[in-house]
Order: sequence, then structure tokens, then C-alpha cells
Amino acid sequence: MEVSWLLVQQIASMVLMGLAGYGVGKLKLITGEQSRVLSCMCIYLAVPCSLMTSFNTAMEADKLTGLLLALGAAVLLHLLYLALNGLMNRSGHGLAPEEQASVIYNNAGNLILPMVMAILGQEYVIYTSVYILVRTHGQKLMGGAQQFDWKKIVTTPAIAAILAGLALFITGLRLPGPLVTAMEGLGSCMAPLSMLVIGILFSELDLKRVLCQGRIYWVAGLRLLVYPLLSMAVLLALRMLWPHSDGDNVLLVSLLCAIGPAASAITQMAQLYHNPNSGYVSSINVLTTLLCAVTMPVMVLLFQLGLDLL
Repeated sequence: MEVSWLLVQQIASMVLMGLAGYGVGKLKLITGEQSRVLSCMCIYLAVPCSLMTSFNTAMEADKLTGLLLALGAAVLLHLLYLALNGLMNRSGHGLAPEEQASVIYNNAGNLILPMVMAILGQEYVIYTSVYILVRTHGQKLMGGAQQFDWKKIVTTPAIAAILAGLALFITGLRLPGPLVTAMEGLGSCMAPLSMLVIGILFSELDLKRVLCQGRIYWVAGLRLLVYPLLSMAVLLALRMLWPHSDGDNVLLVSLLCAIGPAASAITQMAQLYHNPNSGYVSSINVLTTLLCAVTMPVMVLLFQLGLDLL
């Protein structure tokens, strides 16, 4: 129950940041086009700094196996989501590219990372890094590169930060103190920047039109209910098959990553690549962020009950 209450508080703070951006947008102080600068700062600066510092810790056997467990969970869940999207496409009820990206990719970086830090502590942030892969498949869906170029993928800021962080983690090298402090400060800007951008973009939408779209609730239901419930079943099965001394907490981080709202990075990518449906993508992100204040605590409670039964 305590974790669920902390989730509600953290989500509420994110919503308030989004409302601040909404107010700035409504006052015409910053337009949606001008907010592109904030998107660039978040994607190219805040996210990489946050990821890099999460690896600046001693490598221990438990941490390494925990990271492998989180990676295994992430791979299984993303394969599940891609398979489900493929089934829907073949059934004639497929999702548009921006809807697919919104359903598959969640706010692991901008929302879940600070949430994990507040609930479980800094040492668990490292387990969120395996979900920060939205600039690969997500980039293509949002109108970026039309084919996978592995050289470009590994040199994107987020992926490069993860690889550099892994190198530090494995070799035991440490970043200088002042550099760590600077990067932690920049990384802490990630949540405010992303939510401000979402709020600004949302201020330019026709709220009545957005909230009256039946389609958006279908996408939100998939992202917050259907896929999380299936994810929970996979993680509980993985807990039985892959024993780990801290497995409950590691898989709780995986669950938080799996049940979050649609990724704000997808909105930022839609904006950066001038996707014509960027407003629709933004509305999905905002709606799922609002609704997850209810769905996420419920999913965590169900997961904890499932762990108790194992």
C-alpha cells in the first residue's frame, strides 16, 4: 500500500508540471514550435546524463545478475508487445504507427526513472536503463530513419549513454565528483522538461475534440490495462523461473516500466521529425499520464499480491 501511495504522489507532481506547461502555452509565452528546443534539451542532454550517472556504482554479483534479469524481462515484454501488435494488424484491427509506438513504449525515462529513485532509491535506477531504447524502433515509427542503421542507433545520446555507463560499471572506473554532480543536476531536469513540452503541446489542442475521440480511449486501454496485465503474468512467471536475492524489487522496477503511460519521448520524436499527427500523439501521452494515477497503483497492488502467492 505504501508503494501505491508513493506512486500516486509522484504521478500527481508530474501532472502538475504538465499543467504548468499548459498554462505557459495558453498564455502564448512559448509556442509548440518553440518548445522543440526543450525537446532537444531533454533528449540530447537530460536523459543521457541521468542514464550515465545511474551506472556510476560498484559492480557486484547481485547487481549484475539483477541487471540481466531486468534485461531479460524487458526483452520478453517488448517481444510480447510486438507480437500483440502484429496479431491486431493481421486481424484487421491494427494500430497506426504513432499508436503502435504509444502502446509499446512507455515513459520509463521521464516518469518511471524519477519515480523509482523516489520509491526504491538511486541504486535501483540502473534497472530502468534497459527500457530506454525508444530511439530505435520508435524513431522509425515517428518518421525518422526508415531502416535500422546500427551505427546511428548506438551513437544516439540515450544508447551511447547506456553503453558508456555499462563500460564504467564493468571496468569499475568512476567519473570525477564535480562531473557526477553536474550530470546529476542536468539529469534531474528530465521530468520537468518533458512534462513542460507535453503541456505546451496540449495547450494548442482542441480539448473537446481530443477527449471525444473514442479511438484514444482504446489506445489508452491497451497501454494501461491490457498490456500491463499480460506483462504482470510474464513477470510473475519469470520470478518463479529465475530466482534472485532481490528479484521482487528488480521485477517491481520492470513492472513500473511496463505499466507507465505512453512515452513522452515518442511525442518529442514526433515533434522533432515533424510527424503530422504529433498533436494526437501528445493527447495520448497526456490522457495516459492522467489515467495512470489510478491504474498504476492498482497494478502494483495486484503484482504484490501475486508475489505473496508465489
